Amino acid sequence: MRKLHRICLLIAFICLATGVARAQSFRVQCPTSTITHPVAANNDSEPAYAGPTYTGTSGYPARPARVNGAIKCQQISGGDGFATMGDGTQTYMFSFGPLSGLANIANGQPGTEPPSVFNTVYAGPNLQPGDPATTVDGGGTFSYNGAVGLAPETYTDSLGNSVTAMNGHVDPRPIMDVGVMNGNIPAPLMAIDEDDEFFLTLTNVGQIMRPDLFEQHTVHFHDRPLPRLSERFGLL
Repeated sequence: MRKLHRICLLIAFICLATGVARAQSFRVQCPTSTITHPVAANNDSEPAYAGPTYTGTSGYPARPARVNGAIKCQQISGGDGFATMGDGTQTYMFSFGPLSGLANIANGQPGTEPPSVFNTVYAGPNLQPGDPATTVDGGGTFSYNGAVGLAPETYTDSLGNSVTAMNGHVDPRPIMDVGVMNGNIPAPLMAIDEDDEFFLTLTNVGQIMRPDLFEQHTVHFHDRPLPRLSERFGLL
């Protein structure tokens, strides 16, 4: 009887763990408006600079006097891949890969996108490992620049109603299809302007070639102001 009791407890624990895992979901970040960019319709453009958005040190007022810059978003993967050396040697590496702006990156442009582009759902055939090159090499065209895996989510609200909405939820399957073994050197290019708000989502897709490693990728930034022209050309 005691043994049966233990078995029932184990089954209940497994069911609970499965339910918790199913309740979890991935999210990408790309709001259409923020405190410093309150008008969603204006956040895909770069308005001309007309003075500081905020003055003083008393915090953010409810309505900024001016709005500068735009909202820009990007999604990258953290995993592994191979780099081809000049002599053809394949060198294993840890790196970041693109999970947004795929068509732009394939054309040598940044993968940083405004909300109207980043928050679009992929409507073509299923993404394949190696996309966009896989699709293009197969004779097709590839123009998607949104967040890979972005999908509407259906949930029950506080009133018991079923709601389907775009809230940053993504399906992890296309992320794994595109992100695994897709580490790039150099890493996906990011491009933002002064006064932009930048939202970066990093998804760790695992290091499939080194399952013995459990380290996860992180992103940190270095800031270095550009020198004045007089300094750059040695005039001072």
